[in-house]
Amino acid sequence: MRISSPPCRSERRVYQTFEIGSNQRRQVNVYTCVRFLRSAIFLRFDKVRISRARTERIVQKTEISNPKLGISAVSMEPLNVWSLNPEVIANEMSNFAHLPFVLDGKSFASVEGFYVWLKWHGDQEKQAQAQKLFGLVAKEFGTASTNSHTEYMGAKFELGSTQHHELIKRAIRAKLEQHPDVAARFADTYPRPITHDVDVAEDPATRLPAETFCKMLEDLRQELVDRRL
Repeated sequence: MRISSPPCRSERRVYQTFEIGSNQRRQVNVYTCVRFLRSAIFLRFDKVRISRARTERIVQKTEISNPKLGISAVSMEPLNVWSLNPEVIANEMSNFAHLPFVLDGKSFASVEGFYVWLKWHGDQEKQAQAQKLFGLVAKEFGTASTNSHTEYMGAKFELGSTQHHELIKRAIRAKLEQHPDVAARFADTYPRPITHDVDVAEDPATRLPAETFCKMLEDLRQELVDRRL
């Protein structure tokens, strides 16, 4: 039996090696199998190339440029800032995070600790304790407070007021300034929407609504992006 076309160099090596001690029919079968395998491999490569091309087109369509940061963000999945979110930066930007900072000469273990410190205005012992707390422990420590107003550096204002919110924003900014690695990771999330979904309904009496908190974070992130922080 004759083979109509000569095999390529790699095929010939396989063909000739197998030819020793084998009959002609077996030789033709090996040659056919090698040609089939080569076709299958090329077909696989073609599929990979097509898949990559499709992916590149999709990325080009969905890519959102961030020239100020020198990066591109493809995903627009919301950044859910929450202490139980496994995404590192979402956890770090939670007020519960144990990221100590100093604000106006006072040290705090977390933004939540500072928030509770304000609630305990008038009780120096409890304020001293609040400065060392973070996480859920800090939040629970403030639940017994009945204060509706606080005082900071001689200024008196209502908890939940604009002045109160601006002070919390200052605390978060101080945290970012004193933890540049966290600030860099936070800036890298731009322009993803920021949410604060903690899987439970928001308390209507809260003094820091999720919408206000998220707006603070978006403003601070924009400062990072603009290199103003």
